[in-house]
Amino acid sequence: GQPVSNLIGDYYIFQNVMSEHSIHVSFKVRPVPYHITVNKHGGDLNTVNPSGRIEVMGGSSQTFEFIAHTGYELEKVLVDGQPVTIQNNRYEFQNVAANHTLDVYFKVISHKVRFVDWDGTVLKEETVEHGQKAMPPADPVREGHVFTGWDGSYNEVSTETIVTAQYKPNQYRVIFKGWDGATLKTETVDYGAAATAPEPTARAGYTFSHWSADFSDVRQDITVIAVYTINQYTVTFVDHDRTVLKTETVAHG
Repeated sequence: GQPVSNLIGDYYIFQNVMSEHSIHVSFKVRPVPYHITVNKHGGDLNTVNPSGRIEVMGGSSQTFEFIAHTGYELEKVLVDGQPVTIQNNRYEFQNVAANHTLDVYFKVISHKVRFVDWDGTVLKEETVEHGQKAMPPADPVREGHVFTGWDGSYNEVSTETIVTAQYKPNQYRVIFKGWDGATLKTETVDYGAAATAPEPTARAGYTFSHWSADFSDVRQDITVIAVYTINQYTVTFVDHDRTVLKTETVAHG
């Protein structure tokens, strides 16, 4: 009933036997080692942890973690050629009883880049891989404006991106002149904007009426002249007794 420890390999030797003995031998199951072979596909910086050829004792479990590098995402995982469901970027083999292969696929993330005009019109839409450059469309044309470029970066795309065309308005000169041809004001105005008129000069015997041209939506160089109407007076002729003999309207001068 006493355990022995002086085994020689798988043998025990009774020496100098002087009486009867009994021996009880107990056996236990020795776990069989299996292997899980990991194959990673796509992107050298992506990680499967652990990786390589992993030894797992029969009946035990082994968890693998999948870590995608910036610009990549996990695409799919195959166990022995069959797709499996992944939770929290991990997969666990349970109660391992055979050799397995684990194929892990990563793919580059793609982003949409949309080039739009000043009014929101989509000029071009392109899908590019993470970190790559989008190609803008030909320079757009806008009446009365000069295209100056795009308002966002599209050289190293890392997210969904909207890039808007930028313009500089053309500028025009508006000259306001008085009735005598004297320049009252000169103003530089953006395309489509309004000029601000000066106070018209006084003119003896005349009343200012209006300006000769519209300047509320300027789209070219214009000269605007003050327009006046001549004042009118009433002349009444009366007799000695104040009887009205004649009434006449006469222009100034």
